Amino acid sequence: MVFEELTLNQGRPIIIDIDMTALEATCTKMKRFSGADEDIDVFLIPFTPEVYSIQRMIWTVRKLQACGISGQKIILVPNRLQDGTLSSPIEDVMKICEGSDAPRFFWDVFVEEDEIYNHFFRKQASFRSLLPCEFYRQKARDRHATLEDRQNYASYAALAARAERVEPRLKQTFARLMVHISPGMAAAA
Repeated sequence: MVFEELTLNQGRPIIIDIDMTALEATCTKMKRFSGADEDIDVFLIPFTPEVYSIQRMIWTVRKLQACGISGQKIILVPNRLQDGTLSSPIEDVMKICEGSDAPRFFWDVFVEEDEIYNHFFRKQASFRSLLPCEFYRQKARDRHATLEDRQNYASYAALAARAERVEPRLKQTFARLMVHISPGMAAAA
């Protein structure tokens, strides 16, 4: 799907959020479409402070570089940090960001921890899949709906309300990232 989108976004930075689970398919596609890696401006690799996640991130970086991707196209994004502080495991892993062709990391670009991500996982939902919380609240008040449906709508209303509080922080993180990637586009947004 990413490679089909490349033609639709000409003139704008193409950013791929990638992790180990999608890496093999991405590398296979890049090998099949000559020059596809040149069309992708940035490979974002999110990771959490846990050792396993950091190991996966390092493996992903190495695999991308083995596919011929310049380290300068790879940006590491710490994810789900407590209190906005960077832990020592993350500081240690930043050593792979040293050198002329190393991945990049920006201290002001990270995603803070919030319980909403666990709720999304349990509900198999995402920010994009939720409707405004008022929609769910109205459905939860519908007297013609079953009790189970009203309870489900009330649950989604609470999730959507939490998402509305967290989403601005994610947008700020993305804006900070865009300043580093494409300053002109960030100013225009």
